[in-house]
Amino acid sequence: MNYWQGCALCVGGLLGLVSTAARCDSVIRESVMRDPFQPLSEMSCNSGQDQQKWQLKGMVGSSSRWIAWLVQPQIGWLRVRDGDVIPPGDWQITQLDRGGATLRQTGGKVSCGVAEIRLGPPFHHNKE
Repeated sequence: MNYWQGCALCVGGLLGLVSTAARCDSVIRESVMRDPFQPLSEMSCNSGQDQQKWQLKGMVGSSSRWIAWLVQPQIGWLRVRDGDVIPPGDWQITQLDRGGATLRQTGGKVSCGVAEIRLGPPFHHNKE
């Protein structure tokens, strides 16, 4: 390989490296950026993190002693009782009865304008 072929090969490699870096930069800009110094619970409401996808899948109990099963895509299944704090600690079960469950933000916080979530009962039968 002569001197000019080596230079052409080197320039071609540099151009390939620059175009790859430009593509990576556009991919990074298209992704959702967040402040790394803020907890995940304080991310903006438009970030795609939907914290209100809780589903009440089952309940067992009577009077004031109920146990419920909640599910959320990011966390999975949880067995909870009245007063339990749901990991990572942003929501607490404040009411659990035959009518469903109430989840409230801990510490008086309000996330995306929502301080409380009411989940209806999982019972699908008619009471006659």
